[in-house]
Order: sequence, then structure tokens, then C-alpha cells
Amino acid sequence: MADHSWSTSANPTYRVLIIGCGLAGLAAAIGIRRVGHEVTILEKAAELQELGAGINVSPNGTLIFREWGILDAIKDKANIPYAASMRSYKDSFQLFSQPLGRQMEELYSAPYLVIHRADLHSVLVQEADRLEIAIHLDSHFTRINFSDPSVELSNGKTYDADIILGADGERSACRDALLGYNIPSQDSGDHVFRITVKASDVAQHKDLMELVQPPCVNLWVGPGANAITYALKRDGLLNVVLTCAHDISKTIQHGPRRVEIHEAREAFGKWDDKFQTLLSLAQGCTKWTLLQTPEALYWTHPDGKFALLGDSAHAMLPYLGQGAAVAFEDAAVLGTLFSKVQHKSQLPDILSIYERLRKPRTTALRSRSQAMRDVYAFDDGPLQQERDRQLQHHAPFDGFPNFLADPVLQKSMFSYNAIDEAEKAWDTYLRGEWPSTRGMWNVVSREA
Repeated sequence: MADHSWSTSANPTYRVLIIGCGLAGLAAAIGIRRVGHEVTILEKAAELQELGAGINVSPNGTLIFREWGILDAIKDKANIPYAASMRSYKDSFQLFSQPLGRQMEELYSAPYLVIHRADLHSVLVQEADRLEIAIHLDSHFTRINFSDPSVELSNGKTYDADIILGADGERSACRDALLGYNIPSQDSGDHVFRITVKASDVAQHKDLMELVQPPCVNLWVGPGANAITYALKRDGLLNVVLTCAHDISKTIQHGPRRVEIHEAREAFGKWDDKFQTLLSLAQGCTKWTLLQTPEALYWTHPDGKFALLGDSAHAMLPYLGQGAAVAFEDAAVLGTLFSKVQHKSQLPDILSIYERLRKPRTTALRSRSQAMRDVYAFDDGPLQQERDRQLQHHAPFDGFPNFLADPVLQKSMFSYNAIDEAEKAWDTYLRGEWPSTRGMWNVVSREA
């Protein structure tokens, strides 16, 4: 059985301040606190509330939870889909089905899960409480001192630290403070509908039964649009997310707002009867603009005492389902590196290693996610016909239209072990071979 206690390492301990108590901030706090450091989270919201609905957590994320001893608690609130199917908007014909469930566990020693975001957040909060991580709500920062690390709040309080981490999401004030300018979120050209459907209502329709039993992921692809469904344990819901192109000159809608279901029905009115039946079961509908935020040119401050992580650093479009998983990778890398530090002078090097290790991966995944969005949205015509031919009649290859079956991309995403990668990076650093660090790799032998 995993040891759920945190480290009692003889290495020195440091004070880490994290801005943001979403999934990324909580995960970073857990990863760093587990190895013995003092962690405080500042959250601007007056109460903890993780909005949204379903979220995918692939094996590169769940492997970390297994190492941390919290995977079972997460699995209790999650479904493990047995497969992921791609379907045509014309007739819901299954173009391709990729096994998940047992195959993911066998290949990567960790499951592929779907879970309500609020349930995942609650497990992380409980673990943070168990580890005695201080969480201060209603704490809106007005200034970050990057050189002598501290955060000033709007209520006049100041928090000092040895290291500060910014995990305040895609519209990050931490990122703006680090860079000295605002990176505005841009309209991606798509808007999103999320509709509320009871799985029990879906199960009453024979032709829809396969959407909920056994649990699976279904992705429909159509001209300028796609839709994804999967069953959630929470409240017996079927998570239904519809994405379609729109005129980017229209006003950006930040965050979901309630709309009448007829808006979604009109947008997807040319899709097949089976899909129309699904939409007829909707009990509520929200809509928002799918935003795209350019990746920050750099994540760490030159003084080496501040870094970004998660969406603050590398928000990506959702078409690979990797946004949360790569944030958990960030957290695991930081936790592993913090377990190694032997002297305060190494803290800037830790952040340098973290950024140089993580940035190429997140940049590549951002690019692949953008490309997959385009593949899903081909108009009727030669590109769509060839995509569908490949899905139905061709063995998966590098660049295959179903990314879950792409043998190269799947392995590069799901076999990534953030803890092992951080261990290898630290070993390279101790040999004095990690670039762009301050030469503190042999600080202990120097002092001896």
C-alpha cells in the first residue's frame, strides 16, 4: 500500500506560496507539501467552487495520482470509459472505435478517467487539508514582489515566501505581472454549448443506449463543428459539449451563460435524427466563447523565485483532452524537484530546470491540439471523405484522425512519467550538465 504521509527528508524546507486554488494550484501544493515544504495557497474567490462539468484525465495524469496515493479516492467518483468512438454527423455512423479501459491500464499502468470537475477538485481539497496546506480565501493580490518574494493583498495583508508560483488560470493576473503586459485571450473562432441531459432519460431510447451503457466517450464530427458525450457518476448526468464555428467579429462571451436550448438545436439542425433525439432531452443549456491564449514567452522570473504553471503558463484548446493532465505533470515535476533541493541557492535552478523541461512538451501539445480541431471540422468534400476513409479502412499511423489511436501521439502523451522525467533532469543537473542554471549543482560539495 502507498505511503500517504509526507516526507520527513533531512533536506531543508522552504516556504512556497501558490496563487490560485484551482486544479493546477492544488496539485502543485500537494506535490510540494508531500516532500516536506511549507505551502500556502491564496485564492481570490470567497469560497472554493470549481465550475464546469466533465473532465478527462488520461494516464499521464492518473499515474501521478497513483504515486500520490489518491487515485482510489478519485476513481470512486469517476467512470472508466471502455472505448472512445468517432461518429459522422450525417447518420451517427461509427467511423472508428478506440479501446480505453483495460487497454490503457495495461499499456500505461494507469487508467483513463472521466469525472466531474467539481468531484476531482473536492478530492484534491481533501488531500490538501490532510497535508495541512493553508488555503486563504478572499485573497486578491495587488502586487507581487519577484525579487524579495512576497505578495500584497487588497485587504492590506502581505505574505512572504521563498518561492511563489502563479496558478490563476487562463486569464492570469500572475502572468501579466510577470511579463509586465497583458496577453489578451483571443476568440478561437468557436463557441461552445454545454447541455444538461440525464443518463436515465437517454437510456429510455433504444438507439441512444450505447451512449451511456457501458460508459464510453462518443465524438461526432461535422462541418465546422464537433460534439462529445460521456457519462458522469455525479447526478447521473451525460456530459454533452457541442462546439461550432462562429463569426469571430462577434462579442466574446467570457464564461458560460444560460441560453435557450433552441440556439444549440439551430446550430446543429442539419445533424442526423439520432443526434436530434439527444438534443431533445436537454434540460438546460449554457454557451460561451472558446478562447485561445498565446503561450507566455517565459514562465519564470529572471531572479528565479517565481514561476507559472498550468493554464497560466500554457492554456491549450481542448481537442486532445490534455489541459488538466499537463497541469498535473507540472505539479509532479515541481514536487519531485523540490524533494531534491539541498540548499536555498538551488531554488532558482529548480525553476530553470522546470521551465526548460516542461515548455517543449506543452508547446508541442498546444500545436497538436490546434491541428486536431481542424481535422474534426472538415467541411463535406475531399478532406472529410479522406479523413473518414482513413478512420474506417486504414491502420492507425502518425497523424491518424483519431488522436487516441495515433500510435505515436498516444504514446508520447500517455507514457510520459513526469516524476521520472524530473528525476532524470535532476541527475543531469547534478552532473553539471543542465543548461541555463546558476551553477549551484555542487553547492553541497563546495561547502564540505
